[in-house]
Amino acid sequence: MENREAEEDMPLPSFPPEPRQKAAYSTDAPVSGPRVAETAVEPDHAEAVPESNPVNGNPNAVAMDIQKSIDSLGKAMDQLQALFSQRLQYDQTKETVIDRQHQELKALREGIKNDLLRPILYDIAAELDDIRQMKIGLGDQPGSQLAAEQLTNVEDVLKDILNKNDVEQVSSQPGEPFQGKWQRMVKPVDTDDPNKHKTIAQSLAPGYRRGQESVFKERVIVYRLLPSSHRQHQPGDLDSNSSIGTDSAVPPETQKSEPRA
Repeated sequence: MENREAEEDMPLPSFPPEPRQKAAYSTDAPVSGPRVAETAVEPDHAEAVPESNPVNGNPNAVAMDIQKSIDSLGKAMDQLQALFSQRLQYDQTKETVIDRQHQELKALREGIKNDLLRPILYDIAAELDDIRQMKIGLGDQPGSQLAAEQLTNVEDVLKDILNKNDVEQVSSQPGEPFQGKWQRMVKPVDTDDPNKHKTIAQSLAPGYRRGQESVFKERVIVYRLLPSSHRQHQPGDLDSNSSIGTDSAVPPETQKSEPRA
């Protein structure tokens, strides 16, 4: 009895708990049907081995790789700069060509416009000159006043057409120099004054110009210097028939012979 009580008082040996194995299936989901025995999956004890890098531990190799990358980047930048320069030069050339073609087209268009307008404007200016002469020729005839008023109305309409096309009427004043580009000499007037040579004596009919182009030349009378042999002698000048200093100027029949001694 006492031995049994002593055995019961002896402590039992303790054993470490066995590791719990992970189930191969999810225990959360409800299982229908007969219970399947749990099978443990052995863990993968193979550790990942880091790949070996031949550069590790070699600073020279690292520097060489960096230098190669820098060189490649520099070459790419140089190529990009060359392409950018070519593109910029192409754009500048293209812009220059476009501007030049635009100017040429504008000049051609203006030239065609002027070629078409020139004969029309000339005819209008010539008609104005005819109207001016008709008004002068009316005089004091019966009905001349009414005819002059009608001609003036037509003249105003034609002048308005010229003004709309930038044509201006010009008239010279006496004493201004003669310019063949804008004026046409109807007749010359002789003068012995050298200062009046090739100057306007009188304006007979106005002219018309458009910018730097003459539409209808002004008709003028111009002074012309006489040749020296036709000029009148000024007071004090010697005449070619003067008898001073010569006897040949006296006619033979008027010369008297001296009496003989």
